[in-house]
Amino acid sequence: MAHGRLDGAFSRGAHCGFSVNPYAAVMDRDFNESDGQSVAGYGWPAEPPARICMGMLARTGGSSVVAQELGAGLSSLGFPVRYCHLDADGVRPGIDLHVDAAPGNASSALLDVPPALGGGVDAATGLLRAYERWPFDLFHLHSLQVFGPPALMLKWMRSVPYVVTCHGSDVLSETLMDRNRDVAEALLRQAAAVTCVSQHLADVLQRKIPGLGRVAVIPNFVRAAWRQPRTRRRPEPARFLHVSSLRSVKRPELLLESFRRVRAVRREATLVIATTAMGRERLRRIVGDDLQKQGLIAIDGVADPEALSREYRRACTLLLTSRFEGFGLVVLEALAHGVPVAAMAVGALPEVLGHDWPLLVDECGDDDADAAAMAAVALRAAEGDSVSPERIAAVLLKYDGPSQITAYARLYGQVISGRAADAR
Repeated sequence: MAHGRLDGAFSRGAHCGFSVNPYAAVMDRDFNESDGQSVAGYGWPAEPPARICMGMLARTGGSSVVAQELGAGLSSLGFPVRYCHLDADGVRPGIDLHVDAAPGNASSALLDVPPALGGGVDAATGLLRAYERWPFDLFHLHSLQVFGPPALMLKWMRSVPYVVTCHGSDVLSETLMDRNRDVAEALLRQAAAVTCVSQHLADVLQRKIPGLGRVAVIPNFVRAAWRQPRTRRRPEPARFLHVSSLRSVKRPELLLESFRRVRAVRREATLVIATTAMGRERLRRIVGDDLQKQGLIAIDGVADPEALSREYRRACTLLLTSRFEGFGLVVLEALAHGVPVAAMAVGALPEVLGHDWPLLVDECGDDDADAAAMAAVALRAAEGDSVSPERIAAVLLKYDGPSQITAYARLYGQVISGRAADAR
């Protein structure tokens, strides 16, 4: 498959599930041809269109953002969509199907075992109760680790097919794909269809679980809110931005060491870190409380999206120092705001940005050398040696949204058609 697009694998007779899948029928049309603003032409066995439930960890985070944006796009085509997650804060009536974690925690306390071992049955029951509140025709998982086993139980108990979209948090997880590979493989084989958000993830998945067959690549896409016309202030030459949770996979120590080297050359340089509450704690454990003295500013990028938007308008460059990225949705967010991206050339980032992206940094295999290389690229960007608006626009065009939403709509049509045929 070519990077950044679907290559018609379905229309050539391959399927995104596996040979054991009763629902993985071949696609008879090119995913990249849109039918307009309705579900007509997607192969539905009957009207109205299927009721879709998105399974995600919470309402924030990359994979959850993707699930909600996909749901919004599908809703505009006429699909009824709900979102099933574990986040108890801000549950939206008529939109969210909350699965309460409290019963699982209570079970683990009663048994005197960790919650991960005591709440499995409660999680499956929670999903069953969500289904009873709003019976859906298809369950679309965006977190195999959270909803994989409950989805399989729901399939057995209520014959509800499930689709898995693999993000980096699943495929690149040592816990899931190494220690729990047999269970992960069984969950994927029982899925009606499996997709990955990048070719890189599809390749990794097939290496980790040989014999799965062809896996479709349906990339992430630019959020509708990011596509709105906006005026952007002139960026400040040495104001950098980093957006992440600062978990270890984001290599915060490398980020901070790279910026320290930048600041040794440009004393006026500032690094704004948009993170979570836990991310701010991680930052303070690394650098202490005196952020200002080190040219650092921490903001809550989740609770205050307007503050993050303001920082995008001021930033000269987004800095990413991740150990791996399954896609890197923040890259599209930055580019949509007109902010160039300087990043380590890891995971799917070369696929998303282009292998010749001028601000990619090859890993040296040594933290000190990586920090020096990242600092050099950041300084180039601060001095105006960056990426043209035309190059940014070309990347965004590949991930515009309508083609990806259309791809999922057709995939759902095949899954539901297969389910209807089985029922007959």
